[in-house]
Amino acid sequence: MPCAAPPFARVATCPGPTGLPVASRCPRCARGTCLAAGTKFRADCPGPGGLPAAKVCPECRARANLRDRRASMSNLLLQPGVTGAQLQRGWTQRVEAIVQQMFVDAFAGNEPCRYAFCIAGSGARHEASPFSDLDCFLLLEDDSAANVTFFRNASKQVSDLLLALDYGSGLRFCNLMSPLGCPGDPTAPELMRTPHNMADVVEWPDARANAHVKGGLQENRFLFGTQQLHTDFVTDLNNVVNKTCFTFSSRVTITRGKQMGLDTIRKLLADREYAPPQKTDQWFHVKNQFYRPPQFIAKGLAWFYGVPDVNTVQQLDALVLGNHMSRSVANNFKPILDVMARLRFKLHLDREGEKDFVYVAAATRDAEIARINGLVTTTKEERDLRTRLQQGTLLTAQERADLVAVIPNLHYIMRLAAEFLREKEKVLGKRNNPFLA
Repeated sequence: MPCAAPPFARVATCPGPTGLPVASRCPRCARGTCLAAGTKFRADCPGPGGLPAAKVCPECRARANLRDRRASMSNLLLQPGVTGAQLQRGWTQRVEAIVQQMFVDAFAGNEPCRYAFCIAGSGARHEASPFSDLDCFLLLEDDSAANVTFFRNASKQVSDLLLALDYGSGLRFCNLMSPLGCPGDPTAPELMRTPHNMADVVEWPDARANAHVKGGLQENRFLFGTQQLHTDFVTDLNNVVNKTCFTFSSRVTITRGKQMGLDTIRKLLADREYAPPQKTDQWFHVKNQFYRPPQFIAKGLAWFYGVPDVNTVQQLDALVLGNHMSRSVANNFKPILDVMARLRFKLHLDREGEKDFVYVAAATRDAEIARINGLVTTTKEERDLRTRLQQGTLLTAQERADLVAVIPNLHYIMRLAAEFLREKEKVLGKRNNPFLA
């Protein structure tokens, strides 16, 4: 068993908790095989995967589940012909099993009322990667103070365990959208409410609920608990989304769903982080430049046209079936999504973290870092670039070729998105849909 310390504290010469000589074990491994932290450490625990299984503590059992599932994803990644969508769905299903067991253990059969645990974001889309955050919320039959306290304590227990498993850098609750919310952020409320009260959050002003929370609630999927609570939530949510939305910049007939769709595309086009790269660029951000544009455009269109699907590929197919997008245009999205997903999985598994920044040549990367280091004063953008370059990953020739091949697709769909926004924001005249090209 190799050194079991966190990645940032591992010792190359450490033989691990059971290795010899004993004197060479690092301080973490000298404690023993149990990997639970602090007072949760058990001297008699044989560690993740140890025997007898009855003595394995809950944290080490969960750690073994996560480790084994990541290993199975590494094996799946190596299989010939595996697609990005298969990798994303495979990992999402593994995460669901881990999280459900953690909550069942935390509840211990003492739930004070019926509940429904729902996932949002990449989990709801079946598009999670090995180090994606977990966006989620809890629907409660009764959101009285006592009931909320029970579910808050259970969620805190699960959150602490997730942080311990990956030392705070992997599978964990989203810091904006989870049952616990974000205590220091007034726009990220706790998400433990009745179906009706949860649907109301979508109508809250931005000062009480940010766009990530509202969008996540609209992008949801039931995981476990009482299905009827989720059904009730979706019914109430649809009523909210289909309400007429009166805003200064829109026609009075526009619905909240259509407005959210336009806002999603508008924010994508305005943010330089999502600008499509050039073929000659020397570094790329895989998530921001290759995943977010097709995903946000598909989501924006789905919300605008009332498509209920949340998975990006399914949204594209539904848009085609609804005559809101041509098949040829949809076919420009899918290669981007496939290349991006396969590369993101490799990066996450190889680097043990959400590492999405890549560069083409080490010499060029080093020269840029040296240039920034030589500046008397630096901007935040330059400092961020330096950090990303220092933590980035060198692309293989094939990986670079795969990314470069889909850059024209990115530019094409971004042009269509900009044209779509201009058309739909017209006050007068016919409003065309360029995605039907």
